[in-house]
Amino acid sequence: MTQGRGRARGGGGRGGGGGGPFGIPDSDFEPVPKERRARTVRRIVAFFEPYRFQVAIVLVAILATSLIGLVNPLLLGLLLDNVIIGGEYDKLNLYVGLMIVLPIITGLIGVGQSYLNNVIGQNVMQDLRGALYAHLQGMPLRFFTETRTGEIQSRLANDVGGVQA
Repeated sequence: MTQGRGRARGGGGRGGGGGGPFGIPDSDFEPVPKERRARTVRRIVAFFEPYRFQVAIVLVAILATSLIGLVNPLLLGLLLDNVIIGGEYDKLNLYVGLMIVLPIITGLIGVGQSYLNNVIGQNVMQDLRGALYAHLQGMPLRFFTETRTGEIQSRLANDVGGVQA
């Protein structure tokens, strides 16, 4: 078994960043250098480039739900100050109606945001798998004769699954 190879690349272990259990680095664990991490992040971000419009929509949806979430406490303050204390009962229906409608709008925006998030994520994963298999097809025959088939398949499944998670 080649566990040492996987851990040297930064995989393995439950602690997220460490090599062994409980995040305690194993003796063969080597942290990934910062310049390689930055390069990897840039490569992953490049896969999101074709979907930048959808990503912008998701960011706008996040901003909109956050701002709408701030309106409800303000409405409650207005309801207390103007209607209950101030006695302006003609505004009661407006404030209560807005307090009912705004969470519904927030929920609908959240559903759309979740849907678009999943669509973007699945498309990026499909592009990533395609790039990975194209890279594999360009590998020299020597790689396939020297590396066990099960190890290649395991790496493919675990690496792509790890990125997806």
